[in-house]
Amino acid sequence: MSKYKHLLVAGHGGLNPEGVYVTSPNWKKDDPKTWHKMHVGEDGVPLFEGVCNRNIVDKITFLLEKEGISYKLINPGYEDISLKERCVRVNKEQSIYGNCVSHFIHGNAYNSKAKGYEIWTSPGQTKADPMSTIIYEEAQKEFPEFKWRADWSDGDPDKEKNLYVLKHTSTPSVLPEVGFFDNADDAKIFGTAEGQWRIAKAYVAAIKRIETEL
Repeated sequence: MSKYKHLLVAGHGGLNPEGVYVTSPNWKKDDPKTWHKMHVGEDGVPLFEGVCNRNIVDKITFLLEKEGISYKLINPGYEDISLKERCVRVNKEQSIYGNCVSHFIHGNAYNSKAKGYEIWTSPGQTKADPMSTIIYEEAQKEFPEFKWRADWSDGDPDKEKNLYVLKHTSTPSVLPEVGFFDNADDAKIFGTAEGQWRIAKAYVAAIKRIETEL
């Protein structure tokens, strides 16, 4: 039996049945102003953050199922539900089951040059801090090629900020940015099935440690 119930939240939206990227604002192939949370590489193929987030979360849930670890996917499907609704769903699970942990899986983007892996928690020492450290450590083991973006000023690698989903959830909550999807090197990991399986494998290894160590 699991010690925690792991709530998995894939950042942003996915592709609807018509092939429209349902993240705000919606993507239009010929309108660069709508190219949010996505990147068009040199090959002209768009990489959608929300789609990759969902692919990674799907792989995490597959592995958790095999391990017999309790989890729930908070935002199944392609809809880009609001941050508020994400928190409402997380807090409902916590009120029913207690002892939940929230994982908000995201990718990063900046200027096509920035790269690496980082993880965010809310400010101050919380129950999420040691969890984020374990996630960071397991990702380091799997990805020696990654650049590691950490803030060691308080003795651990997490970055801290009052991000909405971290501030308004009643669970220990972490938000990993598992690579820059607009960086060619990171995209080879974040945007490919092989890389996504590696991300999922490392993440589940971390969840297994959280289950036994915290």
